[in-house]
Amino acid sequence: LEQVSCIGLNGAGTLLASGQTGPLSVVRIWKFDTGECMAMTKTHAHSLHSLRYECLKSIVVVTQIFR
Repeated sequence: LEQVSCIGLNGAGTLLASGQTGPLSVVRIWKFDTGECMAMTKTHAHSLHSLRYECLKSIVVVTQIFR
C-alpha cells in the first residue's frame, strides 16, 4: 500500500491535490468539500515530495518539485 507523501490546497480552498510517492507515483485532484476524486494521473517520478497549485484562468496546474 502506497501512502500520500504531499498535499496542496488551491487558493479558494475548494480543490486538494495529493501526491503519492513510490513505484506507482500518482497525483490526484479532489473536491475538498465532498472528497470526490476528480482526476488522477501517473507521474514519472519515483520520489514525489511536494507539489503546488498554479492557477491560470480556469486551469489548475500541479507542479512537481523533486529532491
